[in-house]
Amino acid sequence: MDLKENLKAIFDEMESFLTTKAVVGEAIEVGDVTLIPVINVTFGMGTGAGGGEDAKSAGRQGGAAGLGAKISPTAVIVVREGDISVVPLNGAGGIERLIDMIPDIVKKIKSKTAGKNNKNNKGNEKGEEKLRVR
Repeated sequence: MDLKENLKAIFDEMESFLTTKAVVGEAIEVGDVTLIPVINVTFGMGTGAGGGEDAKSAGRQGGAAGLGAKISPTAVIVVREGDISVVPLNGAGGIERLIDMIPDIVKKIKSKTAGKNNKNNKGNEKGEEKLRVR
């Protein structure tokens, strides 16, 4: 492979890798809260080619290319009850703030689930829970 072919192969693969989903992850819905991860993508590449000029290596050519990438979460976009906030994960306190939100999210899910169970149990005079098979 010559230098041009190496570069084309690397950029073709990189193009298929770097999509919108690689930078802004797929939304995760937890109850009435939507979490959208924001991801930092960093990459570096190197390539080289050479050919021989002496009697032993006349007509020989060689080439190589390489690509390295690093993907790391940067922030989480939180959409809750019409409010949008960005929780940065880099720096002091980012992950702690996200963890602090978890009890509130779990509480809301439990209250919504309890409300659905109460609706499903109406009309059941013995107070027995109805079994729902999905």
